[in-house]
Amino acid sequence: MRENSNINKALAYYIGYSTDDLIRYKASSGGIGTSIIKYLLSTSEYDTSMTFVYDKEKCGYIPKLIYDFNEINICGSVYQDIDIFSFLKENISSIKNGIIVTCMPCQVQGIRSVLDRNNINLNSATLL
Repeated sequence: MRENSNINKALAYYIGYSTDDLIRYKASSGGIGTSIIKYLLSTSEYDTSMTFVYDKEKCGYIPKLIYDFNEINICGSVYQDIDIFSFLKENISSIKNGIIVTCMPCQVQGIRSVLDRNNINLNSATLL
């Protein structure tokens, strides 16, 4: 078995939390992911992100594309299966400029593949 030379070779590790009390209270993990999304949406590189909203009829959270931080639903961690791949495929034409996606590490390669197949510039895609 060959050893993967990229495993466990992080450039750096950081600890942080949001300095925004409301974000820190409503989000998970100190709100750091939500604060990063807020910052990235304020730059010219990213015009699209994804949030999750509760659907009473489906009795669970569903993904939603947003274009402004004020549209985000800060709901903490969502522990349920969500088909991000199909959602992105169905909404690929609604992605403006770069996109920010929050997902599990095991989903990154598949999401990058969906974006690449649809000519979404991967340099403008941030997967948190």
